[in-house]
Amino acid sequence: MASALPAAGTRDRGFTKMSKALRIAAATLAASSLAMPALAQMDAVGEGEGQVDIVAWAGYIERGETDKNFDWVTDFEAKTGCKVNVKTAATSDEMVALMNEGGFDLVTASGDASLRLIAGKTVQPVNTSLIPSWGTVDERLQSAPWHTVDGVHYGVPYQWGSNVLMYNTDVFKEAPTSWNVVFEAMDLPDGKPNAGRVQAFDGPIYIADAALFLKAHKPELGIKDPYELNEEQYKAALDLLRQQRQIVSRYWHDAFVQMDDFKNEGFVASSSWPFQVNILQSEDQPIASTIPSEGATGWADTTMMHANAAHPNCAYMWLEHSINPKLQGDLAAWFGSVRENDHAAFYAVRIHVADGLIDEIESVVHRRTGLPAPFGDWENMAHFPEFVEVLPEEERRPRERMLAIADSYFDTVELNDGQVFAPFSEDCSRLENGILTTAVREGEQQSAAAIASGC
Repeated sequence: MASALPAAGTRDRGFTKMSKALRIAAATLAASSLAMPALAQMDAVGEGEGQVDIVAWAGYIERGETDKNFDWVTDFEAKTGCKVNVKTAATSDEMVALMNEGGFDLVTASGDASLRLIAGKTVQPVNTSLIPSWGTVDERLQSAPWHTVDGVHYGVPYQWGSNVLMYNTDVFKEAPTSWNVVFEAMDLPDGKPNAGRVQAFDGPIYIADAALFLKAHKPELGIKDPYELNEEQYKAALDLLRQQRQIVSRYWHDAFVQMDDFKNEGFVASSSWPFQVNILQSEDQPIASTIPSEGATGWADTTMMHANAAHPNCAYMWLEHSINPKLQGDLAAWFGSVRENDHAAFYAVRIHVADGLIDEIESVVHRRTGLPAPFGDWENMAHFPEFVEVLPEEERRPRERMLAIADSYFDTVELNDGQVFAPFSEDCSRLENGILTTAVREGEQQSAAAIASGC
């Protein structure tokens, strides 16, 4: 990777249709150029209030419960008297929603969330003079544009990393030298087309990846910064993404789903994070990564303080603690592992058995969050009888057809424009996270979540 630190990046997994991503990207880019009056800064750190409440990515704040070798919370609590409470969030959208809802002091926001939080006046300026170790932060990060507006700092840098081109080494005997393998239709080294075998990230920040590619291949556009485009450059990036749509059959936003896609669904190249590469290599999968000749974008996360933080003194103590060398070293070594907890969740698993041996396991977990979303009674949930029926072989549909039906359902729900792509039955009903969200069947109790008469 080049020595330059990445521009503002993302871990956002909330957008699954590029058209939506582009609309939100316009708002995000506009927000970054607004002149926003600064809120009042704290001028002194007093006695701790006894706790600090943080919204963070999984694995970002560890107290040794997952691995006793990784604990940067216990010592902090002992020294400050501030108990650390962590709410794990899965996407930037969820982080923004939780912070807007209130009740948290800090958030480890990615670049595509930080400017939204600043524009919405959800976070407050940080007085760096109250953070003794501020001078140890890399100068290139101290005033980074994803957390500094008009010279005002709204956070403390926490963690950053690069995006990479992940590829299948059975297909690519040598590392690809260009991002064109995921942007342009072509035959790959195995002689097969790349259409339907490559992926792209589904967040609006991916526009920058397209701009970075154009910077190298269309110098006449004059792109200097892929995150700061004029109208002509922006249009060119969108055109490239529309072109890419012809070869991308699936946009990724969940690291574990992407890993499964590369193992089981025939995908061979995509933008990715080093996390996925490391995990797949640890499983002896034919996977490697590279930074192509055009360079790479990246992500950067910042610890930001809520404008109405209930525990500002403990929050400032954590801001100082968050950039000490021991914590940063442990964080860099630890981040990437997913941490489970004891809270109830809905879990589904598919197991494939061949010759008496399990050769595939696929699972999905839904956990209760702080957001207003359906979440049923997990202790008393019962399956519809159809779930356990075994269809006669002659009535079974091919796997490819089942995947197409599932995709058509999500296309219908996501677009929500009146067009119905899925082959719904007239008496179709939907069980969502343990709650019936459509009209009940005969003999069943009506649910307040039943918001539609059919699917």
